[in-house]
Amino acid sequence: GPGAPAWAYAARRHWAALSPPLTGWMGHADPFAFAPEWQPAPGVRRLLVGTPPILAMTALAAGVASFDGIDIAAAEAKSAALVSVFAALVAARCPGVGVDAPPQPRHGAQLVVRHPHGRRVMAALIECGVIGDFRPPDRMRFGFPALYTRFVDLWDAVDVLAGVIDTGAWQDARFDRLGKVS
Repeated sequence: GPGAPAWAYAARRHWAALSPPLTGWMGHADPFAFAPEWQPAPGVRRLLVGTPPILAMTALAAGVASFDGIDIAAAEAKSAALVSVFAALVAARCPGVGVDAPPQPRHGAQLVVRHPHGRRVMAALIECGVIGDFRPPDRMRFGFPALYTRFVDLWDAVDVLAGVIDTGAWQDARFDRLGKVS
């Protein structure tokens, strides 16, 4: 969002044609010339905008530091296992919910499940603290960040999903709409 650090990637072959939607002094060809017109810096540097926000960068540095010492291969393996376990639990405990995923390892740390009333089911899940998102017409998407998701979290989430479906809780009128972002 506004004031947060952000990064962009552009393949080298596109650098000369880049026309950034936002411009700032750091992306200027000569930032200290104080020219009245913005002239793009050469290469990808033209995508820079302004001085990085110090507080946001401090928070970002702390977040990035949390990855220090992480074995990426182990995190990827755990992620794949989390997705597989969640898919198996949903298949075993949630009749009427279909698992919609490409074969391993072609998907990332997320899984889509389908239900004819997925929008309402997702609204009920969110109210219960199980956060995913909904995509029409019937897709509920869940993410599994390996660094802090435990296998017991999957069991708990599927307990809630099974309960919402088994009890028909999703049929309550308050679940007719999701918020602006789901």
